Amino acid sequence: MLFSFLFQIKRQVRHNFKCDLGGGIFYGLFYGGLNSFILVQARRLGATAFEVGLLAALPSIWLMLSPVWAKLFASKNPYKMVFFGDGISRAWILLLLFSTSVHWYLILFTMHYFFASISATVYGNAMQQAYPAETRGTLMGWVRVGSALAQIISIVVSGILLPIWGVGYLFPFLALFGIGSAFSFSRMKRAMQEEPQQADPKISAVQIFKSDQDYRRFVVALFFFGLAWSTVVPAYPLFQVDALKVTDGFISTFSTIVLCSSLIFYYIGGRLIDRYSPLKVMMAIFLVNLLIPLAYYFTTTQWPLLFIALLQGVVNAAIDLVIINCVLCMAKKGEINSYMAANIYLQGLRGTIGPLLAPCLIQLLGYKGLFIIVFAINLVGVWQLLPLIKSNNRMSHPNENFTAAGIK
Repeated sequence: MLFSFLFQIKRQVRHNFKCDLGGGIFYGLFYGGLNSFILVQARRLGATAFEVGLLAALPSIWLMLSPVWAKLFASKNPYKMVFFGDGISRAWILLLLFSTSVHWYLILFTMHYFFASISATVYGNAMQQAYPAETRGTLMGWVRVGSALAQIISIVVSGILLPIWGVGYLFPFLALFGIGSAFSFSRMKRAMQEEPQQADPKISAVQIFKSDQDYRRFVVALFFFGLAWSTVVPAYPLFQVDALKVTDGFISTFSTIVLCSSLIFYYIGGRLIDRYSPLKVMMAIFLVNLLIPLAYYFTTTQWPLLFIALLQGVVNAAIDLVIINCVLCMAKKGEINSYMAANIYLQGLRGTIGPLLAPCLIQLLGYKGLFIIVFAINLVGVWQLLPLIKSNNRMSHPNENFTAAGIK
């Protein structure tokens, strides 16, 4: 199915997909093992609870620099800038070969996330120039399927190698795959004949909030969705262990179902985005997400968690796939970086607030109270998004920003 589809698209788009898929697989091998053990290893190296929390919040903190990166790199080749940001960020991890002291560990990952925020800002511009709108969702979905499969392999292998090699050898080994991912991505080229990003953008990320009412409503809705998600996700594992007394084996089963559900949605979601508008798919995800805190609220045994795992996998995949397609469709020509920066800045803000807010709410209201608060925050996001579904023509015609089709 995938191979027959690839033969229907332009040669340059097909080349970009191959580079993107290769980069995605290498990224999965890098990210799967690293993300699963980075906080645990920090604790085992002697990091305090505050330092572990700070390490968890660092990606979101640095994302708030996205308006700066959008201004500095507006006229640069987005593929080269992704290589610059990701290549340098992952090279810092190689320095764990020289020391694994806790402070050195924290310094290296601080620098890692700092440079990674550069590539996160220009990634949207790279994707818009790489794929036509009518096939972008499907192609990006397939890339994420490959990346997710690689993550599963990386998690299993890293769990075996970590006790043998230790963090000082395993993480640098994984970083080599991360650097390979950045190199593969840098080989992509612009396939769409679009208006280039302006060296001195006419509109900044801050001005977008003031001048573009539709986009402001979109990012506000997304802010509430993301705030609820970042607040409650750290609490779910705690509730499973403290209240439901689940075993390690059950948690492994739960995680496997989440990953499998994400894999399926990456494929289905990409096709839905291409067939309908990404905003309509996003509304569907908002509604699905409403069910998760409600399900946790009424859960008294571990078995309903298997159904929750299916829903959580869908939402996990959607956060990655649907949101960026919404931003690309709403962004005006020549201003992709600024629109991405506006979204990523709020992503960093909510990602910083949420994990810090969760412990306070649990202490004040308990787990059940937290789930009700999160449900209410999600409802606000749905309420903000609903008017765009009814009136926004920019999302009804996702191809209008393109002057060259990707289909032969």
